[in-house]
Amino acid sequence: MREEDCTRFIHGRLWMRFFLGQALDRPASSLRFEEKEGQAPILTDGGNAVPLSWSLSRSEGAGAMALAPDGRLGIDIEMARAVPEADAISKDHFSKSEQEYLSGFSGEEKEKAFLRLWTAKEAFSKALGKGLAADWPGFSLDLSQTPPKHVSAGPETDPRQWHFEAFRGDYGEYGCVAHDRPINSLKLQDLRS
Repeated sequence: MREEDCTRFIHGRLWMRFFLGQALDRPASSLRFEEKEGQAPILTDGGNAVPLSWSLSRSEGAGAMALAPDGRLGIDIEMARAVPEADAISKDHFSKSEQEYLSGFSGEEKEKAFLRLWTAKEAFSKALGKGLAADWPGFSLDLSQTPPKHVSAGPETDPRQWHFEAFRGDYGEYGCVAHDRPINSLKLQDLRS
C-alpha cells in the first residue's frame, strides 16, 4: 500500500471514530470495531453489534458519512472532475439501460451524468455490503427521475424497497445515499473548516 493511501486510510478511520462517537455521545476512543475481510467494519459494544447503520465515503480530501438507526445503508461521493474514461468504465460497470442513458449526453453534461450514476451505484453496492465487488451491470438505476430509482437487480433485492437521495456538496461533490428504508432527512455539513 502506498504511503499516501495509508495516510488517507488512517485519516478516514479517525474521522469515522470521531463522528460515530458524536452520534452515540461516547468518546471516540471507547468505540470498538469487528473487521472481516471484504466487509465494512461493524461497530460493537461488549462483543455485540451496535444497532446503528453507517457508511463512509471519501474523495480527494472530501468526506461523507451516512447514519441511520437500522437497515442497509450506503453513501458515495465523488469530486466533480473530467472523466475521459467514462465510456470504458460504463461498459464494464453499467447496465445496458444505464449506458443508453449516458449516451444521451456529451461533454461536461456526460461527465456530470456519469458521476451521478456512479455515486448512486456505489452507494447501493455499499448498502448491499459488496462495494466494488458487487455485480454492477447486474442491477440498474434510473437517473431520469429525481430521486434516482432502483429498477432491477438480482434475487437478493426488491427494487421497491430501496430509496435514494442524490446531493451536491459545497465544493462540487456529487453524492448519493442508498437505504432500504425511507430517507427522512439528509443533513450536509462542511467538514473542511
